[in-house]
Amino acid sequence: MQIVSVDNLNRESVADRLVVGSIPNTDQHRAKAQQFCDWLNTFTCHGHGGRFNRLLPDDYRLSRGMEDLI
Repeated sequence: MQIVSVDNLNRESVADRLVVGSIPNTDQHRAKAQQFCDWLNTFTCHGHGGRFNRLLPDDYRLSRGMEDLI
C-alpha cells in the first residue's frame, strides 16, 4: 500500500505525489496509515484547492499531470 497526495479538485493537469510507499498490507498497518491520511487531510484539504491524501494499493499508477496530457 502507499499514501498518495492527489489534487483536491481532481484536475488532470496536477500531478500526484507519493507521500509514503511500501506500507505492509495488514489490518494494523492499514488502520495506522488511514489515521495518518486523515490527520494530513486536516492540514492540506480544503474547499478551494489543496491536496487530498489517500491510501491506495501498490499497483496504483501516479498521474504525472501535464506530462500525461501532452
